Amino acid sequence: KTERYLVNDSTEDVIVSEGVAVIGNRTFRDAPNLNSVVLPSTLTLLEEGAFQQCGLTSITIPGENVTLGKQSIGYLPNLETITITARKVTVGNYCARACTKLKSVYIYSDEIIFAAGGSMYFTDCESNNTSGITFYVSSQAIADAVNAANPNGHAKGMQIKSIDGTVTYYSR
Repeated sequence: KTERYLVNDSTEDVIVSEGVAVIGNRTFRDAPNLNSVVLPSTLTLLEEGAFQQCGLTSITIPGENVTLGKQSIGYLPNLETITITARKVTVGNYCARACTKLKSVYIYSDEIIFAAGGSMYFTDCESNNTSGITFYVSSQAIADAVNAANPNGHAKGMQIKSIDGTVTYYSR
């Protein structure tokens, strides 16, 4: 497990070692110059606030069965792209909250589960909802899950397309 204070204001690039399963609570928080992070295939959990308020413009979530905790990639003012390659992913409430530049979410997973109590997974990203975000997904089942998890009000203008962009599953 990684712990907080792994980075500081001047940290720009981080490679997390294979074998690490958990990125701890607020590990990369407040690292404004963090440009890139490479996460290990052994990843199973991003704890609450793991990447809050850092400088990332994109993040890739690898692994087999990964849980993205509450606000784990939230409050990232420069984040434009999220790529999820984990085979199975569970998305926590407010997972990517207030990522005001977020435009694209690529989900290559076989299965995605949205935590109960939600519909706030990608909230406050643009115009106080997911307007302008395109979700690129690997299957109709993933499209259905994303659509169901982001109902009216939190998904106005959201688009869900196939990974290659040839099929639009839903457009609100």
